[in-house]
Amino acid sequence: MRNRIIKFNIILLCFIIPIPLYAGIGLADWSAKTPGSNEINNFSGNAIYLKNGDQIDNLNRWFFYKNHIIGEKDTIYTPVNEARYFVVDETTFKIDTFLNKDVWTNYLAEKNLKPKVWTRWYSNNWIFFSDDMASALTSMFYLSIPLVIFSLLLIYKSIKIEKLNFTKPYTLFTTFTLFILLIIWLLDKNPQSL
Repeated sequence: MRNRIIKFNIILLCFIIPIPLYAGIGLADWSAKTPGSNEINNFSGNAIYLKNGDQIDNLNRWFFYKNHIIGEKDTIYTPVNEARYFVVDETTFKIDTFLNKDVWTNYLAEKNLKPKVWTRWYSNNWIFFSDDMASALTSMFYLSIPLVIFSLLLIYKSIKIEKLNFTKPYTLFTTFTLFILLIIWLLDKNPQSL
């Protein structure tokens, strides 16, 4: 009887649990919508896919500002005679490319596309709280279940035992953690530079 249970568990682990995983993209691949509803992903290297069908491959880093995606292409994969800098207007789908960094910088200054306060450069997925966060947590249930239990325990202690007294350690830690998660969520929803 014991051997049957072990065999059943092995079959379950090998065949039933991985079913949703093998039909999708790789585990490390990502895809994200830009503020203008275009797409950036890394299925075959970082690339922008515009809604009109155009694309820019071999992205090194980029930022979002005033309905534009502004960035640099990867110097390793981009030929010397190909443009290495770009500006994409997400509303008109116009792509401006530049061979020279000085010309690109002057264009940004001329079009007022240089952020005044903070340039949020990205080189990979910028979204922490993704739409498939629930599926990611369920696929890592060995880690997520203890984490959820620990979080609920902290919230219980801060509300029930400490009565939300902000001078007490559990309340302070819980409030600080929730505040950090709120900031991360707000930055996810607004990836533009300032």
